[in-house]
Amino acid sequence: MPRPVSTAFQDALGAQLIEPIELLRFVFKTNRGRNSIKEFAVWPTDVTFGGATFTSNPWIEVKDYAIGLTEFPTVSIIFLDAESQFRNAFATAPQIEGYPDLRGSSVTVFKVLKDQLSNEDDAIKDSFKISQWSANDALIELVCDTLLQSPQRGFPPFTYSRRVCQWVFKDPMTCQWIASQGGNAEFCDKTLAGEDGCKAHNNTEHFGAFPTIADEEIDTL
Repeated sequence: MPRPVSTAFQDALGAQLIEPIELLRFVFKTNRGRNSIKEFAVWPTDVTFGGATFTSNPWIEVKDYAIGLTEFPTVSIIFLDAESQFRNAFATAPQIEGYPDLRGSSVTVFKVLKDQLSNEDDAIKDSFKISQWSANDALIELVCDTLLQSPQRGFPPFTYSRRVCQWVFKDPMTCQWIASQGGNAEFCDKTLAGEDGCKAHNNTEHFGAFPTIADEEIDTL
């Protein structure tokens, strides 16, 4: 069984308002070829995130990116509780020597603040493929490659868009529009020069897109 999580440990983590919670989602195929999902929270209690419940397992460690013999980074995920949480959670996965063989499966690592758990778009997200594994009586280590051998990471809420403003209309920290500036008080179309856009609201100073980003051009023969 996993080691009990002490009250002092829970209180210490709960007091770290700035420290993000790490959440892991594994997608793998069962012996019958069906997709299955297992979700863990590196946190002393279960975490509900984006409507899904991530099972508490604070004995998981997600290592930093490492550069090996190639230029592409890998990341290692360590399960210290090899005999119970990990093995039982993946009991329906294909097995090699008693341990789950998750090679080729995908893993997504979310980092999110505990007051922003309602929407997955509010998390930093890294996606990987599991390429190697090793196991002993103390731990299981999964070595993960970045998808397509290039890092795939989403950074909310900052989306680099050329035409569409990313801010929430009237948000006091980002958009900063107030009624005295004029324009449609009920709606903003998120454009710079549209009928109900930033110029119409006299708020171009806070336009939340990047008009100077070049458009992609596709040459056809």
